[in-house]
Amino acid sequence: MLQKLFCFLAVLAICLTNGCSTEGETIKVSSGSIDADEVLTLNPNADIFQYDGVIYKTNIEWVEELTLTKNEQVG
Repeated sequence: MLQKLFCFLAVLAICLTNGCSTEGETIKVSSGSIDADEVLTLNPNADIFQYDGVIYKTNIEWVEELTLTKNEQVG
């Protein structure tokens, strides 16, 4: 009886460790900078601006409600 219990627990442990392993799965995450062409390719209607080589995309309510002035330099 004890031997059967031990065998059952050993098989259960092997199944759990093999079933929960991430071997064979590849997850690639990158946080490199994106240029304006890429942003507009992904979303042609994107509201973006570029400052100091960085692309900023707006979609925030309070930003959309601001009154902006043309020909005024930021920074």
